[in-house]
Amino acid sequence: MTTRECIFQLMARSGYTQCRVTDKTRLSGATILQYLTGVYNGNIDNVEGTLRDFHDRETERAHRHVVVN
Repeated sequence: MTTRECIFQLMARSGYTQCRVTDKTRLSGATILQYLTGVYNGNIDNVEGTLRDFHDRETERAHRHVVVN
């Protein structure tokens, strides 16, 4: 699964908006929008690294909140 797909999946699962992703990653709104729509021409490795870290943190946080019976 690509980083873009992971972020879309996380957004759908958590209800996060692009603005929320922007706030949590500290990437600009324009960068997030362009990356998610596939038109970003900047340093993709940097953006994808930041988004992968964000995805991993949010996934771990969600798993910590799951109560196992």
